[in-house]
Amino acid sequence: MKRIWTIFLLILLAAVPAVAASITVITPAANDNLVIGVNKPVTWTYAGLPNTTKIKIVLWRNGSNLGVIIQDLGIGQGSYDWKVGTYPVGPGYSVRVRTMDNSVSGFSGSFTLSDKPGNPPPLITLPIKMFPATGQPCMAVTSPKAGDSADPFNIVNVKWTKAAGLDPNVSITLRRTGKGAMLGGVTLAASTENDGHFGWDPTSLIPAPGVYRIHVKTLDGKCEAVSDEFTMNETGGIELLSPKGGEAWENGTFHNVTWKRWGNIQTVDILLNRTSSHYQTLAQGVDAKLGTKACAFERASWDQGAPCHYTLLLKQSGSGASGTANVSACFQITGNPDLAVSASFTPTLPNVGTNLTFTIKVENKGVVRSQPCQGDFYVNGAVDQAFPVPAIDPGATATVSRIWKLACPGTVKIIIDPGQVNVEPDKANNVWEKPICTN
Repeated sequence: MKRIWTIFLLILLAAVPAVAASITVITPAANDNLVIGVNKPVTWTYAGLPNTTKIKIVLWRNGSNLGVIIQDLGIGQGSYDWKVGTYPVGPGYSVRVRTMDNSVSGFSGSFTLSDKPGNPPPLITLPIKMFPATGQPCMAVTSPKAGDSADPFNIVNVKWTKAAGLDPNVSITLRRTGKGAMLGGVTLAASTENDGHFGWDPTSLIPAPGVYRIHVKTLDGKCEAVSDEFTMNETGGIELLSPKGGEAWENGTFHNVTWKRWGNIQTVDILLNRTSSHYQTLAQGVDAKLGTKACAFERASWDQGAPCHYTLLLKQSGSGASGTANVSACFQITGNPDLAVSASFTPTLPNVGTNLTFTIKVENKGVVRSQPCQGDFYVNGAVDQAFPVPAIDPGATATVSRIWKLACPGTVKIIIDPGQVNVEPDKANNVWEKPICTN
């Protein structure tokens, strides 16, 4: 019966449609009258969105976006205490609560702004672009212009116009739009003379390629303006530092590819060539700022044990053949060591309690010298003792002796290089096992 109810509940839940994501603005309500300089809560409800969703509140009038009031709020708080700024009085205002990715939003009802008794006529408007009562802008950024391009190596000339009587100093901020948007912006000048011109040197910032705006604001906060969108191009280069050539690396081992970047190159691809032809892609889309990437270097299967010369190509992602200048000199990817273990013991017919002397032989059947490693001596599945195994040349053998006092039952297993210090083609021959005494 319990199972039947569980199945019924699952069917019932499956029949319930998913809640569509939505935001409903409660206040300000339609026909509300908000007073400039007085706090008014913006409140909302929502459905189908996580409590951690980030939102922004935008002011509108008669279908025009006047600018962001606040952004990066958590939707779950449900309200924001808005101190109404100085805008032209009159009807037709509304606020829009919108997710930061612009996927879901909701408008308030249309409300009116009125002036607090005794306030002077409004001089400024908009959080982003402010205007005096005459309707003329108190400031306008004229450079960069829409469609302009910039790069990390050349001065960007920021220019603006200004009305008389403004603060003698301004701050200048770089903002990025779209993907990777910088919500708070990056300060280019905390304070500079309000003379209509600022030369920004992007060398130290090295901004990523993308679409940007310049925000100029008087230090007293009474006037500000934003430039049109301009593009920061991806410009610069990369220089391969290692491998340099001449290296001899074992097949399948990891080694660091390192490089130096200049400009704002974003990602690089690492390719392995054999006899000047592409053989293997080691990594793609690696962050160029890192300057290093550990890659596994694997020998081509058709090399048949002969020395094989390789080169490494490092290039800007998506650059096609333009990255071929970053090619290393030739290096080798060699074969591997191949350790094989055998063992014997004396006396061959011992009694319980007799000390057995094990002669352990480790042969390197591979084509390159092995790395020093460890051997483990197991009794009945548990490590009884560990011992060092030296580096062994190709074709050579190392002998190690261990002593164990016979006890029953007693199955001995010897494993060479359990930590896999050496990259080997065959790990099965690294193990020797034998029952010495049974009950």
